[in-house]
Amino acid sequence: YITNFQNLIARAGTTDPVTLIDQFSLGLDPQIVTMILSMATIPTTIDTWINQSKVFHMQKMHIKAIKGRNTAPSFTANRPSITRDPNAMDVDAVTLTKLTPAERARCVREN
Repeated sequence: YITNFQNLIARAGTTDPVTLIDQFSLGLDPQIVTMILSMATIPTTIDTWINQSKVFHMQKMHIKAIKGRNTAPSFTANRPSITRDPNAMDVDAVTLTKLTPAERARCVREN
């Protein structure tokens, strides 16, 4: 994203720091934008925004990697989560039983 953004601003010739930061932040991961805006000193140049986004992106990937290798298998992971309406009619439920000889004879006579 950063390389593409830098190529586009070079082609556009935009140099206004506020515009550059606004446009850059629009394409960033919202979590990274939140992390940058939560800093004690918010960056005021596009270069510091880019550098800080790289730092936070690497931190985020590192945390994701750590969480991925430290997760214990869950016994409920393979169980599908099904939410059912307790008031719904079960229209697909059918119970089939064999007809008794008397029921069979009655059906043959009626049809």
